[in-house]
Amino acid sequence: MTRHRRFGIRGPSGLVAFAIALVLPIGFQSWALADDDSGPQTRTIGVDNAGSSVAHPFWSYTDFFTRSVAIHSGDTLHFRVDNAFHVLALAKSQSVARTAYPLFIPDEQAGGETAPGAGGSRILLGPAFGPASPFAPPPACGSTKANPCPYLGGNPPAEVVESPGLFGGQPAAQHDWFVRVDAPAGTYNYFCYIHPGMNGTVRVGERRTSQAEIDARSALQFQRDERAAIEAEAQASKVTFTGEEPGTRTYIVHGGVNAANNHVSIVEMLPNHLNLVQGDRVTFVMQNNEPHSFTFPTTNDGLMGPFVLDCGPPDTFVPPPVPGAPPFCGDPGQPPEFIADPGYSPSGTALTNPANQIDSGVHVGAGYQMPTPTTWTVATNSGTAPVSGYNYHCIIHDFMAGTFDVAAASSEGD
Repeated sequence: MTRHRRFGIRGPSGLVAFAIALVLPIGFQSWALADDDSGPQTRTIGVDNAGSSVAHPFWSYTDFFTRSVAIHSGDTLHFRVDNAFHVLALAKSQSVARTAYPLFIPDEQAGGETAPGAGGSRILLGPAFGPASPFAPPPACGSTKANPCPYLGGNPPAEVVESPGLFGGQPAAQHDWFVRVDAPAGTYNYFCYIHPGMNGTVRVGERRTSQAEIDARSALQFQRDERAAIEAEAQASKVTFTGEEPGTRTYIVHGGVNAANNHVSIVEMLPNHLNLVQGDRVTFVMQNNEPHSFTFPTTNDGLMGPFVLDCGPPDTFVPPPVPGAPPFCGDPGQPPEFIADPGYSPSGTALTNPANQIDSGVHVGAGYQMPTPTTWTVATNSGTAPVSGYNYHCIIHDFMAGTFDVAAASSEGD
């Protein structure tokens, strides 16, 4: 997959990249030798699929391969992470886990602070982001088969275990997650905190799914996902609008597209180019399970990047204790807070010229159940310079970009 930052915080290099460790050109490879049914076993479950980088560089398979597995108590689950940008957990109840350990939280300080771009509540990063922070300590368990994390059958936060290195950009193999399931007989959920809809079930009991079954099932699942995504991408690429004459139209741009029941995230602006006439508008529509921004031009990174320290009143800026270390904010009575970029351009802001900076701030999809708008509009008018090359991007996924060309409105009688 094209190098990009996902959920990154600006570092000294200005870009948090990620590396792909594996390419699967055809189907899936088998990760295990022949099964020996005696004693505890390890079963490998794929997370995402790096094979998408070959044919579809802007896709992420927000999926587990497989979505269902049966094991014995005492077996180990090896979640093989092909792309590093997932935060994994195992819980008795996914809904309970997400409620107790959320990814995003509305900022309710002083009755709620408004995000100027979205027009809704500002978004705080919740505790599920903690272990993925660049400042988090290395995980105590789960990184190797020799040191799996034990799972006893409960819910987070007491038993949450997450794949580390979300911001690190190390090879994906370093982010594999090993969990020894010492839970009693029953059904449990594995899921990704970042991508709603990315989940599966593990049944602990007398039956055990073989690795060969998992591999065969996963290959078919991947093919179904890919077919659905190809169709969704083609559909979203079509130019659609309401209104009649040029200069009165409202066009739709999809800020990302979900496919295969949210199991493929197409991280593109679609359609990625529009020809506008002064007076036209463009409404960006969010996908369900990714956050994005709509930021002009592509050299603009919003306030300070996709996620920033909350340094507004009554917070107090605190210089870094060590030269070169990241700064932080002190908020009396509260720990320092990270917020999603709130933006500074409300919906309906008009383009003026290609160099003018406009930032919607970070919007989150409906799947996160946040009280934030899932559409944002940019306008053109008589003051919009009729030139080509109004370019924009998402500051979280900086390869996710598009362009508008704007023509002058026809003179009366033309």
